[in-house]
Amino acid sequence: MPNSLLPVNEQLADKVKEMLPDEFQQSLNKTLITQAFNVTYDKEGNPRFYVNRTGLLIFMEKKFRAKKAKYSMWPEFLNPEEEERIRKALRIPDDEPFIAMKGIVEITYPDGTKERFEDIGTASVKDCYHNRLVEMASTRATNRAMRLATSLGFTSVEELPEQEFKEQQEETRQNKKKIIEGETIDPDTPFKELPDHTRIKILAETDKLFRKIALKESDRRGEHITVDQIKQEMLEEFGVSSRKELNYKQLRELWKKARKRLEELEQKEIEELKENEEEIEVENLEELKNLQEEIFK
Repeated sequence: MPNSLLPVNEQLADKVKEMLPDEFQQSLNKTLITQAFNVTYDKEGNPRFYVNRTGLLIFMEKKFRAKKAKYSMWPEFLNPEEEERIRKALRIPDDEPFIAMKGIVEITYPDGTKERFEDIGTASVKDCYHNRLVEMASTRATNRAMRLATSLGFTSVEELPEQEFKEQQEETRQNKKKIIEGETIDPDTPFKELPDHTRIKILAETDKLFRKIALKESDRRGEHITVDQIKQEMLEEFGVSSRKELNYKQLRELWKKARKRLEELEQKEIEELKENEEEIEVENLEELKNLQEEIFK
């Protein structure tokens, strides 16, 4: 498989969790969700989630181990007639290499009863990574069977055709770049209407600046200054008490003001250090002069 899509971070994990079947709401923590899913972003910055194979295996464990059930999975080749019907249904040319396989997941419960889930996975030269048709068809088939067994409605990463996968990667990179640069967002958009990705990024970056400013101000004033104090001081300039009351343009202005304030504090530190160094040099010269006078008396 080529380089994976963007990983889901902890901020997005809550959003993914809301979309999961009820039976997984309590058993999955954020760490497992970040391992189980990948994400891309559309032009508006909204996330699109895909479950990966590791994630499907996590869901299988959570669902069936809890019931003390055992499970197994395997792919099977279809007979030529079945494969030909699928080829025609997908309109794959007769001269194009093509594989269709059946994925099977079998659950064995403690009382000995069995339950089976089956689905089809296909691969052709146009939608397969590195032309490894058999491996890709078998992976897609067993992934789809696991999706049925776990009642997940997410497309798996491995089901994306190679070209679509590459396009998704490039689209995600470009959209992230545009979002960061503010090219796709109306400046008057209120905070609550901003894309999730943008809200998370703005809050994280301004919080980081507020923390640094609070530390610098604490050293400068000789007293403990909290992040909340800095935040309120800066929000007063906008006449609000929360960043959620600002629009996108104001949020960017807040970030710029915070960055400028931090730069000014850092510059003051440098100037104070230089002054201290000069004072020390003067004191050392005075001591040296006094010592010379003593020696040559």
